[in-house]
Parts: sequence; structure tokens; C-alpha cells
Amino acid sequence: MTSHLRWRSHGRADLRECYRQESLLNVAFDDGRPWRLVCLYDRDALIETAHRSHPIVTDESVTQENDVQADGWPFGGELSSPPGDAQEVAFKAEELGVLRHLLSQWAASHKLGTEASEELVLAVNELTTNSVRYGGGSGLLALWRERDTLLCEVRDAGHIEDPQVGRRRPRPDQHSGRGIWLVHQLCDVVQIRSSPRGTTVRVHKHLGAPRS
Repeated sequence: MTSHLRWRSHGRADLRECYRQESLLNVAFDDGRPWRLVCLYDRDALIETAHRSHPIVTDESVTQENDVQADGWPFGGELSSPPGDAQEVAFKAEELGVLRHLLSQWAASHKLGTEASEELVLAVNELTTNSVRYGGGSGLLALWRERDTLLCEVRDAGHIEDPQVGRRRPRPDQHSGRGIWLVHQLCDVVQIRSSPRGTTVRVHKHLGAPRS
């Protein structure tokens, strides 16, 4: 399993996804050899949330079970609603081309840059295509800006059941399952929330700075 957070802004969304990334370690290495993870957080309020990500913790050489472990399902919970001025577009298969053109114009209007705009269009196209194929045939795309970040959110009726979706590098001979992995490579932050009620994927693209 690999991490795809491009750490830059240390914003709230970045931190929330880092905590969820930590909880995935318990899944990724559950059946493997014993392992240890050294916590690199400063000892402040942040460590309390990181502490809840693991079933067993060691503090000053004392190892014990964690009685306050949080729910390890990485896609649980809800994202905050898009702002009231967000641009929303419902789509089906026949609208995917229109969405790509709309998103390209929208990104250009915010001066995202040619390369970054192409990356964002490709990422969102992967998400909307997944909605058509696996999320009930349709979905809803929302676009908005928060300070120096462009956000795109895709909602559909699908349900993601693999907690490591998008975290494994696809094999060269693999013909499907590349979409979410590619989205992680192209965007600065990827937030996924999924349940039997539906799936929401929100991607962040920072303005004014090259990708690391």
C-alpha cells in the first residue's frame, strides 16, 4: 500500500485524510509479519487523533491495547456539504464529453495552469466514468473554490467495499481498477466517503504551486 497525500498546506482536509491513511495500515499489514510504526507527529492535540488509529500503542516503552481506538473503516462518515454557490451538474454517460469541456473552462478561469488543468480533467473524468459504470449509471458533479484550492466532488449511488481501493499500484497486465489509483496520482488530496447509501469522492487541486 502506498500513500498519495501530497503534503503542502497542512489544512484540515489534509490532516483528516492522514488519520484515515494511518488506519489503513492496520488493514494492509493485518495478516503479515509483526511491524512497528514510529509516530512522527508532535506531542500536541494532533497526536490524540493519530493515537486512536491503531489497536495497540507503545508509549515510553509500555505497550498496551488501545481502548479508545476509532472506527477503522477509512470511508466512513460524511464530508461537509459543498457551499451554496458551488456549481452542480447532473450527468449520465452521454454528458461525459460536455463535463470535460466544462471542467477545462472552469479550471482555466481560475488560472490553474495548462498541465494542472489537464490533470484535474483527467482525474474527474475517471471518477465520472466510474459513476456511469459502477455507480448506477449517473451522478452529480460539484465544483467550487476555497481560498487557493479548487475542489471537485462526484457523488453517485455506488458502494466502495475495498478499503484499499486506489492504494495498490495496478499491474501492467491489469485492464481495470486503474481509475481511483490514477486519481490519487493526479490530485493533491483525495477524500472518499462510501456506504450502501452511496459514494462521494472529493478531489483537491492547489493553485499557484507545482506538484511535488
